[in-house]
Amino acid sequence: MSLRERYRAVAECLVEAHPIPELPAGFVPQGIARLPDSSTVALSLYHDRGRRASILVLVDGESGTHLGSLPLHVNGSPLVGHVGGIAVCRGYLWVASEGRLYRFKSPSAEAAIDGVLSSEMSFAVDSEADCLSSQGDLLWVGEFAHGSRYRTASHHRQNGCAAWAAAYRVDEAGMIDSTATYEVGGRSVLRPELVVFVPDQVQGIAFREDFIAISTSYGPADSRLTVYDSPLTQQPLAVELHSGGTVPGYVLDEQKTVVRMALPAGAEDLEWSGRQLLVGFEGAARRYRSRWSLSGAFIEDRYYVLDPVADALPADGQVRVRIDATDPGWRPAGVRLLPGQSLEVRCQGRITLQKHRLDDYPYVTADGQSGELRSSSGVRGPNGCLLVKIGVKVYAAGADLVIDPETAGEVQLAILENGDPANNDGSFSVELTVRNRN
Repeated sequence: MSLRERYRAVAECLVEAHPIPELPAGFVPQGIARLPDSSTVALSLYHDRGRRASILVLVDGESGTHLGSLPLHVNGSPLVGHVGGIAVCRGYLWVASEGRLYRFKSPSAEAAIDGVLSSEMSFAVDSEADCLSSQGDLLWVGEFAHGSRYRTASHHRQNGCAAWAAAYRVDEAGMIDSTATYEVGGRSVLRPELVVFVPDQVQGIAFREDFIAISTSYGPADSRLTVYDSPLTQQPLAVELHSGGTVPGYVLDEQKTVVRMALPAGAEDLEWSGRQLLVGFEGAARRYRSRWSLSGAFIEDRYYVLDPVADALPADGQVRVRIDATDPGWRPAGVRLLPGQSLEVRCQGRITLQKHRLDDYPYVTADGQSGELRSSSGVRGPNGCLLVKIGVKVYAAGADLVIDPETAGEVQLAILENGDPANNDGSFSVELTVRNRN
């Protein structure tokens, strides 16, 4: 089965994909980042038998050419660690691994001495350090949680979440701008500046000003990519730390998801590069490939560059939004209407809907008729029943329509639960066009 047949939404937003080097040698992909002022993509990999130093591989992001592999050393000794995430911040390459952040000089700025990339600086952080992302001068250190085997510290498990991502600011000298420490599990760790609570099974996390993306995966099952509206502009919670005191905290809101899509098994670290999102996969590694294939996993030996999020529309413009026909629920559409604007809605893709899991919603149609959707209604629409919410007003869009809202505001979309899988294309595309009224 091809990528498009199994993961249509991925195929539609895939910009490019290139092979991940060093897989036959027993290395397992983890972190990914694009080097500054360069098309070079860096990936971190650990060895499946733990006998060799973890490595950084460099790939030409345009041609996919393998530019080289650099063993990672710390204080003169091989770094034999999970190297779960990498990021670039303040001109340095940072590696997250087993509770620590390691700082390396960027391989684009200095040739590796004796064929290795060496670090003499590391910091203990209040996170398992399984993934990493940079946002300006902040490093966000995330962690993986799953059941009792992968259980995070108790103060990371708040607000119904299983883990957190902790932010550390990097100063102009390339040092973590935090000197306060406290004990967690017998380790002295640096106090974070703020935190974001995340669900379990997070393998990668990536921050930009308006969106936060996470990848979740475990074993041979499909991975999932979820992109949220960033909560960092909202009023923070006061999060109690293990040793007393508080830091600002935020929670990813499932009602503020912009994109949800399935990915091949073993999705790992993420990083934004402008509006593009980089993601690697570990499923093609020697230790997983055969076993996962027997379980029906889609094995991917490339890293992806995706364009999954439609940026906010200009005052007069168009955007296509892909939503999963099997995943009902409200999500922002990346559009905010201003007074004096109308919205054209055009549905694309075949979808037959018989019931829904949403609560009861009042609605109006394009011609002003009102009604109420109920769980027992058995609603059907010629192009699928799409709900469009602008502010507090909900419109039922069974076919193409023009909405001339009385009140402007953020546009959100919802679809009803798929009642007939045989009659669906899987990914339902909605084209939204904002028009200025004369």
